[in-house]
Amino acid sequence: MDGGANLLLTQLYGLNQQLVAAQSERIVQEALYRTALKGDPEALVDGAQGSTLQVLHSEEVALQNQYAQLEAKFGDAYPKVIQAREQLAKAQEATKFELEHTVAKLKNLYEAGVKNEQLLRTEV
Repeated sequence: MDGGANLLLTQLYGLNQQLVAAQSERIVQEALYRTALKGDPEALVDGAQGSTLQVLHSEEVALQNQYAQLEAKFGDAYPKVIQAREQLAKAQEATKFELEHTVAKLKNLYEAGVKNEQLLRTEV
């Protein structure tokens, strides 16, 4: 083989390696996005240690436990129960908002991965 053919094969090999990497990344992003579409923060926080979603979800779980204990002990009308219920509602709202934000971010990452893979396919 001459130098031109070797160069072409080297470039093709490099593009193929990039395509394999892009496919792998796209598959991971697609799995995360599909998990996010289920709307279950539990499913997402395992893979997002230290994320805002994880922190908010942990706070929500702690507030749910606190509220349940206070309600069982004092009943619905007790001021601390009312306060705990309001805190829980705010925590649930914040978790929902962050989950929606996370879903949108994962959708963007997945779509970028698809475009990158398609671009590399056209070059191979």
